[in-house]
Amino acid sequence: MALLAKISLCGDGGVGKTSLRDRYLGRGFDTDYIPTIGADFVSKQVILNHSDESKKIRFQIWDLAGQPTYQIVRVLYYKHTVGAFLVYDITRPDTLFSLDKWMNELSKHSGSTDISIIVLGNKSDLEDETKDKVKSEEARKYISGELIAKFDNINENVIYLETSAKTGKNVDKAFKSLLENWGGMDILVNAAGIAPPYSLTELPVGKWRQALEVNLTGYFLMARAAAKIMIRQGMGGNIINISSKSGLEASKDNTAYNATKAGEIHMTRGWAHELGEYGIRVNCLAPGNVFEGSKIWNPEYIRICARKYGIKPEEVIPYYVKRTALKREIKGQDIADAVIFLCSEKARTITGQTLVADSGQVMVR
Repeated sequence: MALLAKISLCGDGGVGKTSLRDRYLGRGFDTDYIPTIGADFVSKQVILNHSDESKKIRFQIWDLAGQPTYQIVRVLYYKHTVGAFLVYDITRPDTLFSLDKWMNELSKHSGSTDISIIVLGNKSDLEDETKDKVKSEEARKYISGELIAKFDNINENVIYLETSAKTGKNVDKAFKSLLENWGGMDILVNAAGIAPPYSLTELPVGKWRQALEVNLTGYFLMARAAAKIMIRQGMGGNIINISSKSGLEASKDNTAYNATKAGEIHMTRGWAHELGEYGIRVNCLAPGNVFEGSKIWNPEYIRICARKYGIKPEEVIPYYVKRTALKREIKGQDIADAVIFLCSEKARTITGQTLVADSGQVMVR
């Protein structure tokens, strides 16, 4: 599955937007100028990570007409833009200063946040043939100051390059830079958890409410925010809720943790139903006892567990390891590897499921 990224080419008529696009697509350079009418788009697929064939991005490159008469029409084509080239002609200073108009249209009509921008000073092959060319220092000063500062949904890390569609100078670099600069949200991992160790009759209501806020409300708020972004991006995504084996098989003196971790599993199933149509997969990971680096398994919690089972504190970890089928302690890296799998293309048909990584302690029914 290829992620879909919409890229818009913006700039006044005659600055060379179509020529830059065609040069990038390997179509060469055509000296005949044919103005774009309204908008035109083509697609190109690239590998985001050469070590992982599943990490592909399909660019939709939208070439927006630069003539003023098409302004009313072209605003319709900005929607869902995640990256844009703002193109001006270095031999025509007015085309640089009109980028403010294009930036305003893009910011207002894209409906996107944190749009990646690359400003291209095109026709650098003509720089020796004109006295009125825009100097690169002048362009950089204008771009970094007046052009970018007023727009909240534009990524402030704007890149500036001088290009030539005729010679191919910096054309491939421009598209590669936009790809590397383009960001978004692909994965959310909810991994919070507190476990107040009280029996039912001794559990303070404040501790119960705190567990609800951290283990359930926190997951809900993060997932809600992430889902909105992923839906708007239109590229799918993954939400992983870190639950626990206690969400499947209750443990003694652990009312708040049992309830909230079970709740996370059921939220996962519901969200999978809701978000599947957007290509967003939602899964749950239920680890066994992970002692390494755990804030839950602190010395006080270990002492409480030792009293519960009538053993010494130093015997607690070996005790839990022996209860597993594999007789193997679960490490943080084991959980990280499981998360990576669930977010990978290898798990492309898996959603709404709970993967138990506990060395064989709880057998899911």
